[in-house]
Amino acid sequence: MMIERWMKAMGWRRVSDEPEPAPYVEPRETSRTYRIANTSGRALAVFLEPWGAVYRLNAGEYAELLVEGPPDHPLDWEFGEGTLVIASHAADEGMLTLWHEGEQMHPVSVDTRR
Repeated sequence: MMIERWMKAMGWRRVSDEPEPAPYVEPRETSRTYRIANTSGRALAVFLEPWGAVYRLNAGEYAELLVEGPPDHPLDWEFGEGTLVIASHAADEGMLTLWHEGEQMHPVSVDTRR
């Protein structure tokens, strides 16, 4: 008992009195944003795969691609003549959405050729 009073007076604590550190928890979801600018002189068709959604980005416009999902959410980017295909390889765990001037864009069509 005397030792406890002495330790308290010294400002010491037993190691067992220390709170346990919180266990490390892997982040489940993150989000990141990419800016897509159409610097060409004509409209650009943006495909989000594997959903098959097609968006139109007019000449000189830009959009923000919001990627939500696991921290290591893999994406493939394919650039073609008048097209941009963005393929998500974590579609069951994440989501891709396109935004323009603060509004979520709506697809102009859905590609059903698969």
